[in-house]
Amino acid sequence: MDKNRLPKFTDKIYKEIENFEMYERTQCIAYEMAVRNPLYLEQVTDVINFYSLHKKKINFYIKNHQNFKKLAELRKCRDKFSFLIKMIEDIAVIPFNYRDKTLTFTDERAFGKKIYEIINLILKSYISNKDESNQSCVIEKLNHSKINIIENIKEEGFIATTTLTVDERNSFIPVGCYYGALKKDTGKFFRSPETLNEFKRHVIENRRRKDTIIASKTIEENFKRPKIKFNDMFSSRTSLTIDISKPLEEIEAYISHIKNKLQYQAPLEILGYELVTSNIKFSRKELAKQFFVYDYITARIIINKKSNHEFQEEYQKELNNILENDTISEKYKLIQKNSLKKSLSENLLKTNFNDLFYDEDSIKACALTSGTIKNYYYKIMPFIGKEKYKELITRKK
Repeated sequence: MDKNRLPKFTDKIYKEIENFEMYERTQCIAYEMAVRNPLYLEQVTDVINFYSLHKKKINFYIKNHQNFKKLAELRKCRDKFSFLIKMIEDIAVIPFNYRDKTLTFTDERAFGKKIYEIINLILKSYISNKDESNQSCVIEKLNHSKINIIENIKEEGFIATTTLTVDERNSFIPVGCYYGALKKDTGKFFRSPETLNEFKRHVIENRRRKDTIIASKTIEENFKRPKIKFNDMFSSRTSLTIDISKPLEEIEAYISHIKNKLQYQAPLEILGYELVTSNIKFSRKELAKQFFVYDYITARIIINKKSNHEFQEEYQKELNNILENDTISEKYKLIQKNSLKKSLSENLLKTNFNDLFYDEDSIKACALTSGTIKNYYYKIMPFIGKEKYKELITRKK
């Protein structure tokens, strides 16, 4: 968020908050609360400062990490690079995974461009396995005799993945001939249409022996906001095997049956810790306005403090000029000092959020009564400043 600009309710972010789908609301709302916590912006700032301080060594490692001729120099730089990776992965609201070489979501509105420039610098030094299309089919190299054929279908809200594992040792598919083509490619994944069509031809010709292929299907969330990383010992997330081809009413009935019957415990509760169930509800109609009120009041405080700092610096400068002026009497100096002090007092802006609730500019900008502004601010503030957004996800406190 631009700290030098007051937000408007017509800004894109508030329309997005209003339009979160029902199935993704908890995750998306929790994310929007979390990124407003100053802790994460501080972590981002620490990463940027660390990178700037050790830029030369980190860039050398990124550029030459696969150059074994420079192994001695790389060892001197590896610690700085590894620590940078850890710092980024420790930021719970940035979905960067170094092992998979992925960054699934960027939020320049919250954190600016620099942090993502650093992450993309790291990712560009590796072969990208990310596919932006809604549907993709790739071959994954496992070893000299085994490959995976992976098909991804991306839709709003989910990604459906079908994986066919083929092992030449117990299959009719001659993996070796595929691997010969794959060796020409330096990446882990290969997207050659000719190779994929050849595989499909083998399946059709040997359809009676298709049971030699191991198939698996998974569906994962693909919401408008990423999942926040935090200790899974508090989480009630689980995996569910379900036949998606069944009628919708059967699937809904099954999910409802599980939800009604199963008193699911978080891992910490199984270990004997007592966690109280938290039943948090937000009005969809009011939620975007609550975020706006929080953002507006917070921005007003930041901007006003900055302006006040400038006023005080100017006041001190003029005061020094008065005190150092030997051409005027002490009596006249006192008059000027009092006038200057009065001018400063009149120019200083409000920096207390309780005062801003009743400020005419706040009432006009929010198009709400002062009482509603205060109510909205205090309702959402603990979820941001005191990290109660975690309760929104775990339903435990």
